[in-house]
Amino acid sequence: HGARVAWRNAPKCSNRKYWQQLKLLDCRDVNSNEGIYGSCMKHLSKAVACGSAEAYVTVFRPSTPGTCDGPAIWNEQLLSYAAYNQHGEIIGDPKN
Repeated sequence: HGARVAWRNAPKCSNRKYWQQLKLLDCRDVNSNEGIYGSCMKHLSKAVACGSAEAYVTVFRPSTPGTCDGPAIWNEQLLSYAAYNQHGEIIGDPKN
């Protein structure tokens, strides 16, 4: 429930109105790089399985307090939305 409430309260997310439909993939038991990669691929597969994107969050184990030993994914999100420059104007996600 915490992930749903956090998404609902995220001020910059335009899709937060769907917070009640957010699905959780609990991967707190995953410890290897291969397992994290597999979990990310599972996330993508489930999210687009029905032909339309569904809202998923994948949760990995936290770091031990005072350390950086938890999993880290270095990009902001697994996928970004497409964008292109049209006559000097960015159409779509300006980060791309």
